[in-house]
Amino acid sequence: MIRLQSIRTKLLFSVVGTLLLTLSLASVFVYTTQQNQALIDDIASETLEDINTALSLSESVAQVAAMAPYAADFARPFHVQNESQRLQEKIKDLKSVADHLNNPEAKDTLLKKVETLDTSIQALLANVTKELFTREDLLSLQFDLQPLMAHSQGEVFINAFTRNPMAVPHVLIEQMEIYANQQALSGVSNILSELKAQQKNVSEVRRNNAYVLSSIRAQSDQMTASVHEFVIALQQHLRFQQKQSEQAID
Repeated sequence: MIRLQSIRTKLLFSVVGTLLLTLSLASVFVYTTQQNQALIDDIASETLEDINTALSLSESVAQVAAMAPYAADFARPFHVQNESQRLQEKIKDLKSVADHLNNPEAKDTLLKKVETLDTSIQALLANVTKELFTREDLLSLQFDLQPLMAHSQGEVFINAFTRNPMAVPHVLIEQMEIYANQQALSGVSNILSELKAQQKNVSEVRRNNAYVLSSIRAQSDQMTASVHEFVIALQQHLRFQQKQSEQAID
């Protein structure tokens, strides 16, 4: 009888032990599953946030690049000043968006691209401002050119000069120079010489603007490509983490 009770006791302890072990393993499994799921949820949330941020950044850069050609065609200095403020606000927003990226490497890379774009935009605006102020300075001299009205082409020249000094044909300037020299109009001759020099300078500025605009478009395309690569990398990383989690659960 005593022996039978001893066997029953051992069996009872064995069953209880097995039950406790099973419960322990189940608890560990549930805990591990919850932890893995929480980790995947965090990664997914962070990844989606970075994807949305990167895509928003790419779209905003494209908008800035699209605004640049219009800035190059403004006719008055105050237009450039207003557009400069708008573009600066856009660049500031771009930096703020890029700064919200969770991935430090991507943040650093894209912020540098935004800085490069900012430098190009500033170069473009500086060139446009230079051209406009040069034109305004020349226009302030138009009344000193009135002696040219005595020439048969004088009115044609002055009208062209008043519309846009940078667009006065070179052949017309040379005709006025010959006349000014013949009539000993030294003040007029100086203005005409300055006009030719500034036309040459502005032509160089415009060639540089074409290069800068091309560079801005290229930078926008590069940003789009970088964002595309970044998004693909994020998606692959998320799928890898999900697969690792599933394998851990199995």
